[in-house]
Amino acid sequence: AYPMYQTPMVNNDDRLFGMLAHLLAAAGIIFSVGTLQWAGPLVIWLWKRNESTFAAFHGLQSLLFQLAWFGILIVAGVIGTI
Repeated sequence: AYPMYQTPMVNNDDRLFGMLAHLLAAAGIIFSVGTLQWAGPLVIWLWKRNESTFAAFHGLQSLLFQLAWFGILIVAGVIGTI
């Protein structure tokens, strides 16, 4: 029996850039006081979107996660100020 889908081959460079997308988001939180956490994943996604679906997926996933949290914190800050 064959599996319903086949996973693409992922090489070490793809895994490295997938991991970097998440680590750069964490570094952005720490070193920019939480304002540039989206920049690292954006660079990874723009760089790898045509070369590696694995790295592009993780870059976009990290980017959207960081943008969602950035928006939530902005809204919470506005509500907290009011």
